[in-house]
Amino acid sequence: ELEAKPGSGRQVLGPLDVDDVRQLVAAERHGVRMSNEQVSQVAQLGDGNPYVILELLRAPVDLLEPAAPAENRAADDDLLPGLQEILSRRIDAASDEVRAVLEAVSAMSGPTTTNVVAGVVGLGRQAVTAALADAVERAFLVESSRGVEFAQEPTRRVVYEAIDANGRRRIHGRIVDALVREQGVRVSQIAHHAWLAEQWQRAYQYHALAADSALKVNAYHTTAEHFAKADQAARS
Repeated sequence: ELEAKPGSGRQVLGPLDVDDVRQLVAAERHGVRMSNEQVSQVAQLGDGNPYVILELLRAPVDLLEPAAPAENRAADDDLLPGLQEILSRRIDAASDEVRAVLEAVSAMSGPTTTNVVAGVVGLGRQAVTAALADAVERAFLVESSRGVEFAQEPTRRVVYEAIDANGRRRIHGRIVDALVREQGVRVSQIAHHAWLAEQWQRAYQYHALAADSALKVNAYHTTAEHFAKADQAARS
């Protein structure tokens, strides 16, 4: 869309080199020194990718271990070597409250509010606000006028994929409970989480309502999708 505007263009940026990484170290680690060997290691592990390098710099120095050989990686693992382990260790180093809010936000389909997160994790608003602020400070989450969400999709994936199937269903069920108490929430959003929670009666109810809403604005394809989900939920 931007490229179609007059005067716009695309500029391809190459990978960061060791000197670029050294500048990021000075900016990101706020006076914490790293040896030239450690800087080179970060540059190598990050493969020149600024996002990966920033995640590595946010980790304690003793976590910067050599990446696993490519042949030892799972075929469906498209995270760069070493990144998933670094992210997992950063997340594990956070408090129980921060990990709880990260799990809740990871299951959302977009930005969410403090009230919804509090409803999902079962903590008071003050405790949730403090945990969210800590998660933002640690660069896991970002804030906007629409609420909070993950700063980067790979981080969200690492958090969500670490939750077992029962845990995911439980979280999505709590999201449904929280969303029905909120004002202005799209019924399709509630239907989505009811489906993932495998709460079939509620999934039928909200997908049917979402189909009616879509039909009113002549969104026929969306209407058909919601009616199909409602039918499948009724049979489950």
